[in-house]
Amino acid sequence: MIDSRDVNELHPCLRRGAAELIRRMAAKGYDVLITSTYRDIEKQNALYAQGRTAPGAIVTNAKGGYSNHNFRAAFDICKNVKGGEWADTAFFKAAGAIWEEMGGVWGGRFTNLADMPHFEFLGGLTTADFRAGKSLANNIKMKWEADKVENNVVEQDKKTPGKEGAFSAGSSAEKTPSDWAKEAWEWAIANKITDGTEPRGAVTREMAVTMLYRALKTNT
Repeated sequence: MIDSRDVNELHPCLRRGAAELIRRMAAKGYDVLITSTYRDIEKQNALYAQGRTAPGAIVTNAKGGYSNHNFRAAFDICKNVKGGEWADTAFFKAAGAIWEEMGGVWGGRFTNLADMPHFEFLGGLTTADFRAGKSLANNIKMKWEADKVENNVVEQDKKTPGKEGAFSAGSSAEKTPSDWAKEAWEWAIANKITDGTEPRGAVTREMAVTMLYRALKTNT
């Protein structure tokens, strides 16, 4: 039977998600321990038997082949405090809120049997899809990763001349040079080194070279 705690057994998307969840929880003062990642069908059946045909309390409603752990799309956590691993409801609710914000599904929302330590991401698929042979795409991203990429693009656009949000589309203050640059800016305009637009805009290499070339010609 296999019941791994190794995050490397997860789909890469969930591996990154688990690491980000741990990081965000640490920022709130919580220490997270991963307790389960990939499970084989035999182990899942053993867990399903608990409280039914084997001693112990019922911990899952999923038989082998019906748990997303079997498809490397789920992991479980606990609080990394000896003796207090499972008792802190606030810990699990905080983790669940973060995971949902990141774009995942938290087991604490399950209506048939709430599973607060359980975290999964299916990327629009279902357990039935997994059972039919489908799997998460290798390049799939959770919401938090997609948002991060989008934010980086927006920030880059703000720095790129001609892009929406660049200085050319800014306030009137951004269309005038800073006090310390006014004298040089006026000289550059007078000597036709610049046309006087976008004094605080970003400069490409070709723009910098052209202005240097014009300045050198002015002095020859």
